[in-house]
Amino acid sequence: MTRANPDGSETELAYRWSNFSPVNLNTRLLDAPAGLVLTQALHIAPSGDIVANSNAGLVLLRQGRAGTDAPVLGPVALGEPIRPTVATTLTQTFSDRNPRDTHSATVDWGDGSGPQPAIVDETRGRGSISATHTYAGAGDFTIVVNVTDSTGRTTSTFRLVTVEPPRPFGAAENAAAAVQPTRSLLGPETPAAVQARLKGLPKK
Repeated sequence: MTRANPDGSETELAYRWSNFSPVNLNTRLLDAPAGLVLTQALHIAPSGDIVANSNAGLVLLRQGRAGTDAPVLGPVALGEPIRPTVATTLTQTFSDRNPRDTHSATVDWGDGSGPQPAIVDETRGRGSISATHTYAGAGDFTIVVNVTDSTGRTTSTFRLVTVEPPRPFGAAENAAAAVQPTRSLLGPETPAAVQARLKGLPKK
């Protein structure tokens, strides 16, 4: 089933059937990070636990109020399009059922630069991370984000991105300049002045 968005697009939502009625699993999430959307229920265990797909990867939904002690991550957000030599910023939300835990994060941008520390902003079990990176060239890369709490529990997410080739420099400006009228280096001339100058040219 889908949800209509304000911009006219639609978002897939995960449902399960209970007593012959559909139940939106997103309404059953407890303390989910901002932006996390369940899109498809994949498996229901005999215990009632559900494995679902989301915009941040696979999510395990457990019966009752007992969740994981590790951080729960929202989707990876990036400014697009991504182009070489232009800085791009990554943001991601997270939540933690242990409000006294503090967190650190790293981002591996997939281009061989290795994991790099990210900025963490958090308050009592809810927060976000941010990081900025500049790719040297175009291509496809896998970004891996690790968020670790103060007890050592780590949750990872990844996102595949395409860095587009650089746009030809000045392409739009050159096209506009091509239709501009030419100007005489001597300044504007009246028709009479043009005729007078032409009379002075040698005949062929």
